[in-house]
Amino acid sequence: MRVLVAGGGIGGLAVALSLHDAGITEVTVIDAALRIRPLGLGISLLPHAVRELAELDLYHPIANLGVPLSGVAFPDRRATRVVLAPRGQRAGFLWPHLSVHRGELQVALLRAVYQRLGRAAVRTGSRLTGFDQDDDGVTAYFVDGEGRPWQERADVLVGADGINSATRATLLPDESAPVAQPRILMRGTTRCAPFADGHTMIMTAHGEARFMAHPIKPIDPRDGYTLTNWLAELPDRQSAGELGDTGWNGPADLRRLARVFRGWSIAGADIGAMVRSPTEASGYPLVTRPPLDQWSFGRVTLLGDAAHPMYPYVLGGASESIVDARVLARSLGSYRDPVEALEMYERARLPLNKWLQLIGHGRVPRAEDATGPLTAAEEIGGIIGAYGHLPGHDPASLNERPSYGLAKV
Repeated sequence: MRVLVAGGGIGGLAVALSLHDAGITEVTVIDAALRIRPLGLGISLLPHAVRELAELDLYHPIANLGVPLSGVAFPDRRATRVVLAPRGQRAGFLWPHLSVHRGELQVALLRAVYQRLGRAAVRTGSRLTGFDQDDDGVTAYFVDGEGRPWQERADVLVGADGINSATRATLLPDESAPVAQPRILMRGTTRCAPFADGHTMIMTAHGEARFMAHPIKPIDPRDGYTLTNWLAELPDRQSAGELGDTGWNGPADLRRLARVFRGWSIAGADIGAMVRSPTEASGYPLVTRPPLDQWSFGRVTLLGDAAHPMYPYVLGGASESIVDARVLARSLGSYRDPVEALEMYERARLPLNKWLQLIGHGRVPRAEDATGPLTAAEEIGGIIGAYGHLPGHDPASLNERPSYGLAKV
């Protein structure tokens, strides 16, 4: 079986590694970037994703990049005290909740692809422009950096090409562009003193402002500081609406950050100081797409942000992409018919990810006795609680379920 993967991000590279693990070695990942570099800021890898990386023999290379988190600190519903919700192995999982640099994780996965499938398995500098499919396969069309068209034939095409997915646009030509909410995200990293136990994520909010931070590097013994990743979410009415090719990122408004978060602190973290002196910071619109009811169309399917883009506060986008990849590989390795395999992958992964999107969008049904608007603290606590109780995201079900890997003969 030959598989083409559009997109060389975390999800696309995890697909290649998972397919190789399942015995499918004719895989090519095609990415629009001329070179895959360690760009981006920090992300969280939840235990269910770390398990999949461990089963791909990647646990130690990935774990050495970052920090295992022990818990999430956030205000209680009255905002009178700090609640510490245990995470990772502290919460009973067999695998940790890792906090890492997104770009470093992507490069680690790329190195593993090179080692296991060869350098020819990744082709950069070309973007997908469309595809045709028939009963025997898929013909995918690309254009390189100099505008020269080329095409490739395969049995399956996987669209792991992000929220601006060309695969999704071809499958759903009438879908509108991604929509920016009347909010803006400012994200950055800061070298600062560790807070709490040095392994804690903080989440807090007041009014319309939210803030989240977590360490992504171990404490430096030379000065006692750690590299901390942070995300601030603020109202921004001007950013609302459909986004085209521009308007996706720009510099963070450091003056606004300093003004809004002056005096904020939680669990020993001086948030005001953190946002005043970042090592890196950028601004992004808060973008969403509606959940889909179908990902797989014949021999073509979607994965990761192309299928289910999530808000950062859900904390699961990269993690779900990795699990997507493992389930997809298992399905393609288990069924002779690629169309049936993609249908089984969708059946296994779409319902849960649709719920995760709804949680992040604030559309999860509330308890019958709940009255009035949620406080900021209740909203954060609700997201954390709802996420932790979904199937496969609690210690018992994750620790006890069979592997997604195929048994080696």
